[in-house]
Amino acid sequence: MSRTEQEKQRTLEQAVESYQERSIGPDFKGASPSLLQGPAECMEKLNKYMRSPRGFLVYIGCPGIGKTYFCSTLVEWAFKNFSTFRYHREIDVLRRLRESMSERHNDYARELEYLMDDDLIMFDDVGSGINPDRANVTSLEWRVEVFFSFLDYRHRSGKPTVITSNFNRQEIYKIYCKRSYSRLFDTRNTIIELFDETEDKRSWENR
Repeated sequence: MSRTEQEKQRTLEQAVESYQERSIGPDFKGASPSLLQGPAECMEKLNKYMRSPRGFLVYIGCPGIGKTYFCSTLVEWAFKNFSTFRYHREIDVLRRLRESMSERHNDYARELEYLMDDDLIMFDDVGSGINPDRANVTSLEWRVEVFFSFLDYRHRSGKPTVITSNFNRQEIYKIYCKRSYSRLFDTRNTIIELFDETEDKRSWENR
């Protein structure tokens, strides 16, 4: 590797680690695709998506299996392959939209579009804080509608979108309803599901 290439690589590594620390958290600094491990079928799906990203990559599994770490490992890939990208936690997006509604007379559509219009979006921890056994969809109406608006926009655009959640398919259907479910689990999307209790819950977080 030439000196110029080495300098470019160092610059990239610094940018990746800076983004990981600032946007995802200090605990996720240094996460790299080379550290990912998992069932062969899942890795094959992931590698295929990374080679030709389009539509949704849906990664759902038990709490503690390393979904946020998984998102952090994709930052290097994002820098290399997309002009613009962003990582969001659902709960942070909701907070920001509430603030926007307060400041701009309940018009959050423009703010949501601004947050979600990048070439790649990583939308982490969907459903955080919701108990699926006690969820009342009516009481969650605004949250459900925001998520649908996000999914519908990204689905229609075809832009690559990574979505993670602790919820299984049945729970997502119950809480977010058929409209969101049908877009998430479109057969053209890439779906990775890890709910087997015999799996190592940190198998993708080999640090």
